[in-house]
Parts: sequence; C-alpha cells; structure tokens
Amino acid sequence: MYCSQCGKQTGENDKFCPNCGAPAVPPVTEVTPLPPQEAQPFLSPHQGAAMSEVTPEDYQQTPQPQEFVAPPQMATPQQISDAIKKVFRSPLLLISAIALTAGLACYFAYIIDNIEILSINIRSILSSATDGYREEIGIISEYAYLFYIALQLPAVLIALGMWMTCISSRRKKEGLTAGGIKLIKGVLIFQLVLYILAALLCILLLALGMATAGITGQMDVIFGFLLLAAFIVLLLVYQIKLLSTADVMRRAVQYRVPVYTISVFVAVINFLIAVFEIYQAYQSFVSSGILLALNAIFAALTYIFLGAFILYYRRAAFILYYRSAMRSIR
Repeated sequence: MYCSQCGKQTGENDKFCPNCGAPAVPPVTEVTPLPPQEAQPFLSPHQGAAMSEVTPEDYQQTPQPQEFVAPPQMATPQQISDAIKKVFRSPLLLISAIALTAGLACYFAYIIDNIEILSINIRSILSSATDGYREEIGIISEYAYLFYIALQLPAVLIALGMWMTCISSRRKKEGLTAGGIKLIKGVLIFQLVLYILAALLCILLLALGMATAGITGQMDVIFGFLLLAAFIVLLLVYQIKLLSTADVMRRAVQYRVPVYTISVFVAVINFLIAVFEIYQAYQSFVSSGILLALNAIFAALTYIFLGAFILYYRRAAFILYYRSAMRSIR
C-alpha cells in the first residue's frame, strides 16, 4: 500500500506514513450503481437457438392483426323485389306499351273508316264459295267488324297486361304484382295452341301436296309447302320461347327471385319481325293508306323496344342473381 500524500510505501498495519506522517487510509472510489434489470425468462438451449435465428425481415413478414369486418348479409326477398320492380320500371317497357296501344288505335281507326269495303270483300269471298246462302252472307258481312276486332283481341290483352305491369312498377308504396304478366302468359298460351293447330294443318296440306306432286310432277307445290312448314315451325319455336320468357318474368316477380334464364333468340326474332313490319309499312302506305302504314310502324317500334327490354332484363337480373349468390357464399 502507498501513501496518498508522498507516495512512499507503507506497511499494511501502519495507520500513519513513516515518511510524512499522513494518515495511511486507502482512497474511496465512487461506485455508480447499475440500473435495475428486468428478469429474463429462462430459455432452453433449443429455444435460444431458435430466437437467435429470427431476423428483422422475418418480423416484417409476420401477419399483423387486421380490423374485424362483419360479413355481408344475404339480400332479403324484399330487397330483391325492389330491385326487380326497378327493372320493370324501365322506359323500354313503357315505350313498348305506348307503341302497341298506338298501333292498335290506328288499326281500329282503319277498320271504322273502311268497314263498308271490308264487308263487301267478305260478301264476295263467301258468295263464291257458298252459293245459295245469300241471306246468311249478308248477315255475316254486316258484322264483319267483329271479325276484324277478334283478330286483334290477343294484341289488346297483351297491351293491357303491359300497362298493368308498368303501372304496378311505378307505385311507390305497393310492391310489383304479377297480374299483368300472368295475363300476357295466358294470351301466349292461347296463341301457342293456335300455332300448333296451324302446324298440324300445314303438315296435312304438305302431305296432300306431296301426294299430288308425286303424280303430276309439280315440284313447286312441294317447295311452297316446305317453306310454309318452315315458317310455321319458326313461329312455333318463337312462341314457345316467348312463353318461357313471360314465365321467367312471372316467377321473378311472384317469388322474388332473380331469374335471368331468358333466351336471346326471342330478342333477335323481335328485331327481325320489326324489319318485316317496316317493309310492311311501306307496302301499306302505297296500297292501303296512312293508317295501316302507321299501324305497321308502331308494331315495328313495339318489337324493337320489347326486344331491347328483354336484353336489358336479362342483364339486370343476371347481375342481381350474381350479387345475391356472392353474398350468400361470403
């Protein structure tokens, strides 16, 4: 040990320095206390090795907790019904109803203006086929307007059903009803029965024509009846598809389900019929006057907008069905 004053060596038991007499007390150094440390958990050697292998990149790849999002609820029947009601509120259906009604008005105006000429035509046709029944022929010709009205009765009922559907879709408080579509479906069923009877008659005439042509060699008869049969079959298929379209819309409204299985064939045939009606309007304007020409023009507009509405309904109902299905899956 050394003296703190002169630096000479002193003994261990000396209380004073033998050289300078200064007290031989060892210097005290300040010791800074260490901060308290948290107790570390005990790790086994395997756990310690695993912890040493964790890198900052691994920590960044650890999935972070996300905010909880409630799963979407499945669309209720009322929501689907409101969406379908909005589809039928389309101006395409309303324009179709207006055009069909205007065309029927032009047709009936033409009948009223030309009822005498039409009665004479009926009388001449019946007199050449049934001689000796002049009194009955006169009675029939007097009520000829009933015959022409009956020809347009299905169109009148279809127009009524379209107006019922349009009015129902624009009611704010009440839901969409299927009464108008049911009426249209009933008319289409009646027309389908008539087309089936016409197809059977066509087959019978075709068989008779083929038998006659086989004897006389008139192949043009067979060709004409084949064209007639093809036309009847096309109208029959169109009528079946149209009836199926009305039934799809009826089920969508009545059961509040987004049914979209509608054939595009119906819309395509509607557009083709519209082209024929435009040509018919030109022929009627040249031969029969403006009223029948307007009737054909309004008929063309009816087919065009009705075909466009069918395509619009198919797209809207498919989107509604897809969203409802995705909600139920989620």
